[in-house]
Amino acid sequence: MRYYSVEELASNPSTDDGVPMELFETVRGQCIKLSFAAVEKLSLPVVVAARAAELWQRFFQKRSLLRNDRLIVTTACIIAATKVQQVDGKHKNIKDILYACFDAQYGYENNPLRFGSRHHDTFHEVKQLVVKAEEVILFDIIGFHFDSELPYSNVVRMVHKFGFDDLGDQHSRAIQHLCWCLANDSIQTNLCLRYTGEVIARGILMAASQLARLELAPQAIYGSGDANELAVALPEIVREILDLYE
Repeated sequence: MRYYSVEELASNPSTDDGVPMELFETVRGQCIKLSFAAVEKLSLPVVVAARAAELWQRFFQKRSLLRNDRLIVTTACIIAATKVQQVDGKHKNIKDILYACFDAQYGYENNPLRFGSRHHDTFHEVKQLVVKAEEVILFDIIGFHFDSELPYSNVVRMVHKFGFDDLGDQHSRAIQHLCWCLANDSIQTNLCLRYTGEVIARGILMAASQLARLELAPQAIYGSGDANELAVALPEIVREILDLYE
């Protein structure tokens, strides 16, 4: 899976079409929030929403907001995410996902796929658009390469590795919860386009240790990774995540 530099992410097809980066980031945040709301409605694991958010960002790194309907793409990303991300026993059909996404956007009572004089026709028209968008995601955006990883599993592993679970039950649960929340919030940034899930997880642990005022030597977090690379990447990841709380 391709990762981008900061310089490459300074522009995209949307900004090339005249969309200010600030507006693009606002729309990104709205669509990611919608993804999490729809996934919650569907009772799917949070990692599905995170995967959908990553796919959304990869889609709009190659396509413009002005030429693609953001709700259609968000819905397609969730459908693709259920295929990319293993969700044992949690499979949802396209109808369920369409309803959940449009409920999250418009509310149940105002969902144009459920109600209105043309709601049956509208549903089938929207379904066709979503299927086409999903094909673009799977074929063109990720090329059926499902090898990118999210930070979650790495966060869980590293919490145990660095002894956070030895702080006592209450403190251990608090640190694990904090790390999990930081992992969720990191999806609001473009870090998933810049770093692997393992590197992001290391940055999350560094951010958590700072917030919890725990002493954790940077060298311990580096592990077997490239120390020079991580010395640059981890402070940037921490900054990006903590900036969300200002």
